[in-house]
Amino acid sequence: MSESTRYPITAIILTYNEAENISSCIKTLDWVDDVVILDSNSSDNTVEIAREARSDVRIFSNAFEDFGQQRNWALDNTNPKHEWIVI
Repeated sequence: MSESTRYPITAIILTYNEAENISSCIKTLDWVDDVVILDSNSSDNTVEIAREARSDVRIFSNAFEDFGQQRNWALDNTNPKHEWIVI
């Protein structure tokens, strides 16, 4: 899908050691304009694979406490580009 057919939506993906799944996850979001990865300090190559899967993915890191804290950190600190956000 080309960038011109993407929808004005931000997708936030919370990750921790998701090297096996992150590429296919990102590829299913090719219709989304803004993809953000919030990684919980993975010890595998999740971040590198995410960068390879999509050149415009934005990657952040934050230590995981619980889902709510991580979600709220993402909303407050990653500057989502759009009003509509999927997590």
